[in-house]
Parts: sequence; C-alpha cells; structure tokens
Amino acid sequence: MQSNVKQVFKLLPAVLVLIAIIITIMTWVNLSTLRGFFEAWSRAFFFATVTVLPIGGLMFLALYQFIGRVFRKWPEMLRNLLIGIVMTLILESIMALTTTASIQNFQSINEFFDLYMTSFLYALPVGLLYASVTAVMVNFEVEQEVIARAKRQ
Repeated sequence: MQSNVKQVFKLLPAVLVLIAIIITIMTWVNLSTLRGFFEAWSRAFFFATVTVLPIGGLMFLALYQFIGRVFRKWPEMLRNLLIGIVMTLILESIMALTTTASIQNFQSINEFFDLYMTSFLYALPVGLLYASVTAVMVNFEVEQEVIARAKRQ
C-alpha cells in the first residue's frame, strides 16, 4: 500500500503540469486576450485540481480493471494506450466544459457549444500525446521491473 501511495505522489507533479497546460490552452482559446486570463485560469485550474483529479484517479482504477478483463489478450502497452485515450477524452471533455462555463457569458447554447468544442479540440493533441508517452513509459517501467526481479531470482 505504501508503495502505491509513493507512486501516486511521484506522478502528481506531472499530472498537475499536464492539467495546467491543458487549462492554459482552453482558457486562452476561450478568452483570446490577456484581460482576465489569470483569474479565469486559476479558477479553472483550482476546479480541475479539486474535482477532476480525484474523479480521474477513481475512473482510472475502474477503467484499468475493466480494460484488463475485456482486453486481457492484448499486449499491456496497447491496453495502457487504450486507457490513456479513453481517460483523455473523458477528462478533457469535463475540463473543457467547466473551463468554458466558468469563463464566458453566452448569448446562446450554440455559442457555448462552439467554444466548448474549440477548447476541447485545441487541447486534445496535448492529452493524447501525454497518454501515448505515458503508455510507453509505463510499459518500459514494467519491463525493467520484470528484468530486475528475474535477476534477483
């Protein structure tokens, strides 16, 4: 258990930086100006850190178990990549929704939806890149662990 907690705290800075980058992109796309940027960004970052981060952690555990059972014959790296892609799509859609809602006064639902989609699509490549790199890194770490255990035996 203590090892798992260490792993979470080890990953936390990288996750917070990713959230900050994604929120920065979404805030900039919505505002297109520096006026009010930091206030809007900090409000969105705080919300994402307090709500999306814990939800994402719980969702990751459930998704990891589900994908592990359904796609058990797939190589681990492909399963990790699938988890990353699904997590990216869900969490970025939530962050785009909350960031867009907290920034703008909307004249219509169409205007809100357009800004939401723009925020989501601009930040999506960053999230997908992170998911891909993480899948490869996790696979590499697992392989190194297996090699280390085999050498000890």
